[in-house]
Amino acid sequence: MLFLKSKPSIKQGYKILILLLIPVFSFAQRNFKPGYVVTLSGDTLHGSIDYKNWEQNPKSILFKNNAGNIDTYSTANIRALGVNNLGYYKRFIMPVSMDEIDINHLSAGIDTTKITDTVFLKIVTGGKNITLYNYTDKLKARYIVTDSKSANPVELLRYIFTDKTNRNQVINNNYYRNQLSKYAESYGVSTPSLIDQIQKSDYNYELIEIVNKINGDEASKTTGQSKSGSRFFIGANVSHETLQYYGSVVLAGAKNNTAYVPGISLGVDFIPNVNADNLYLRGELSFSTATFNPTSSTSFGIVPSISSQHLQQNAIIFTPQLFYNIYNGTTSKVFLATGVKINYFIYSSNVTTTHYFTGSDDLVRTNFPEMRNLAFQIPIKAGVTINSKLLVYGEYGFQNYITKYYEGLSGGITGLQIGVNYLFNIK
Repeated sequence: MLFLKSKPSIKQGYKILILLLIPVFSFAQRNFKPGYVVTLSGDTLHGSIDYKNWEQNPKSILFKNNAGNIDTYSTANIRALGVNNLGYYKRFIMPVSMDEIDINHLSAGIDTTKITDTVFLKIVTGGKNITLYNYTDKLKARYIVTDSKSANPVELLRYIFTDKTNRNQVINNNYYRNQLSKYAESYGVSTPSLIDQIQKSDYNYELIEIVNKINGDEASKTTGQSKSGSRFFIGANVSHETLQYYGSVVLAGAKNNTAYVPGISLGVDFIPNVNADNLYLRGELSFSTATFNPTSSTSFGIVPSISSQHLQQNAIIFTPQLFYNIYNGTTSKVFLATGVKINYFIYSSNVTTTHYFTGSDDLVRTNFPEMRNLAFQIPIKAGVTINSKLLVYGEYGFQNYITKYYEGLSGGITGLQIGVNYLFNIK
């Protein structure tokens, strides 16, 4: 059992974190990208749109005009919107299928229920013959087609249901394959190879290639698809670290137990969607050297003494982290991040000396307290990225325990760090 006098409160860490986050929460989550809206009367307004990398098609958007004024537009007052190179949407009033495709909520028998709704359809690809759209809501994703012979949108239908007499039997009705085959026939491109491709297709982005073949040489490229990427970075930092011992030992409550620790780092960011650029994973490798010289006055009975330690600690640290931009501006981004620091420590010196004022010989103990080589720490970061090149941050590291197990003794390090990274171009 470990008998500890006191430990730093987790609340203290949260207080420090709140101080780091005060400037962060002054920003709202915005991600304005150049774009336009087309009003119901046909006027095109240029400016920027608060792009959210929508997983579901938006019902409304925030639009900032060139004068800086922000307005809300929706399916009620615009007929189209575009976020340059990221996504283009057109307004339609159309029947939308409402059958479930979740395996846990399938209907018994085919469900052809539809509702008429006003929606923004995202343009996926298009050409001289047909255009493919996507419409995703909380129920499911759908693909819709318009063709040059009719401006009315037609949903490509897929039904998933269970047999009425045997609910354990799941049936897939891929009606969209027949629909696409008819479009190919209608436009004179119904070759055996294309029909075979249609009949083997899944209800996903495989449909893009099929639609492009139906459109022939004038097929356009896919628009607004997410693109992943990565970038390297290098950095420098300095930490204010505190080494604290607890328990009934000579170094408990020691003074002069802080150190300023310089460090360097390098690593790579993995960005799932470079268009949104609001969430990414980081792998960071860093190196630092710290020197601690804690001292404490003690008295065993009537024998006064002073104990001091000289600890030279070299660290190799790997930190997987998750970053989230809570504000996305054109020239700056504000982020929060957390992860796990995996510390590997090498100790070039660990000597504790106790000096007795009675004239007795000093007690010199090497490798006391005995230290761990591997320790883990949870860091919390907040900061800003400037012009996609410089990342400046503040970090609080909760205590990581570095001593091996002793009866009545433990020791750990907490730290505050500031640092800067240089970000290379995304590839």
